[in-house]
Amino acid sequence: MTSEQYVFIDRSERTSYFHEDVSRYEYDPTLGSDIEATVLVKWDNQRDHDNNLRALGRVGWNVAQGNALAPSPRSRHRYFGGFIVKATLDCDILSPETVVAQPALQPSGADTRHDGQTVYACGNQLLLSPDGEVNNITATIDNPMFARLHSASFSSDGERMLTASSSLDMLYGLRAEDGETVWSMDLWSETPHNKNVMGQTFYRSQSQETTGFLLNPSSFDLKDNEQLRDAECVIDDPSVYRWLGLATALTPVFINAVDYENDRIILATSFGRGEAWRIDREKRRVEVVAKELGRPHGLHVDSVTGRYFMSDTLKERILFLDSNLKHERALDLSQLGNRKTGLENSRWLQYTTELKPGIFCAAMTSRQMLTLLDPINGARRDIAIDPDWAIQMVVPR
Repeated sequence: MTSEQYVFIDRSERTSYFHEDVSRYEYDPTLGSDIEATVLVKWDNQRDHDNNLRALGRVGWNVAQGNALAPSPRSRHRYFGGFIVKATLDCDILSPETVVAQPALQPSGADTRHDGQTVYACGNQLLLSPDGEVNNITATIDNPMFARLHSASFSSDGERMLTASSSLDMLYGLRAEDGETVWSMDLWSETPHNKNVMGQTFYRSQSQETTGFLLNPSSFDLKDNEQLRDAECVIDDPSVYRWLGLATALTPVFINAVDYENDRIILATSFGRGEAWRIDREKRRVEVVAKELGRPHGLHVDSVTGRYFMSDTLKERILFLDSNLKHERALDLSQLGNRKTGLENSRWLQYTTELKPGIFCAAMTSRQMLTLLDPINGARRDIAIDPDWAIQMVVPR
């Protein structure tokens, strides 16, 4: 794996901005009711997570900024049980009573290619199913550096797959036929970013320069021990972290979503740095297409207009950028009502996906609902979510 660094270019300046309040959209109770979708429920104890946020708020933690850096119980550093749900979006609530939910270990990404082959990112594995059914998994792809995989995408020809090992800051391109790695990107050694927000610096292996550094330190110690601020660390044995990797609050980059724009360009969002990137694998160049975002999720291309779009999580808005990155359109969801009691100040637009041309789905954790949007015609619709379901994303089938 090369240590040659990618060149970073800032493309975040715009010439025009357009802002619109989604709460003013006309409510359409039939919007998207014919769409068949796969719903990824990443855990089934959302009320426990909500109560944790409420407790943090009572001791003065700013829940509007998320709780990534808050001290967390040891029991929370694990993979949670979740579900993969196949549903037609003609229901008013997604719950075990209204849809069939198949158990899966913390699913966080999925994609289906033209022949029905489906890939799921679950915990620290990629699972392959010829028909998308969880009870028909025909191949499992493992890697010692897989930890908290976020997203799984097929290339346009279906021959390659892409995933992000978020808790170890690694990106992987894999051959769909056999799961062999055909491309990878080490974000600690191939970008300028190996230092996190606490000033802690991370390396992959020991060298003469790293002798005496902390070796595979505990995530909890790094997160909670004030004396370890600015520590320098070598992470060379992922098994120490039980295949969970570092706590995501500690990772310098935390790429939480990757997608193919084309054979050469990869789209990514850095949750930790608040940036969206276009990565040119051949030219070894990263364009920062947006920055100063609040915990962004998922840079993708809109199939109708060719614009880029992403979730700006803590600002509760969906950003659209034209193909030359000069014009920005923001769909503001922050004025929608029905926030959870005791979490009125929370902000969490989890992920936005395009379900069919011109129809988008935003998972709204702060309101425990999905919001379907038709920005062209100014229409929207809400679907409630079971109070214990944490939905990562909704993808078309």
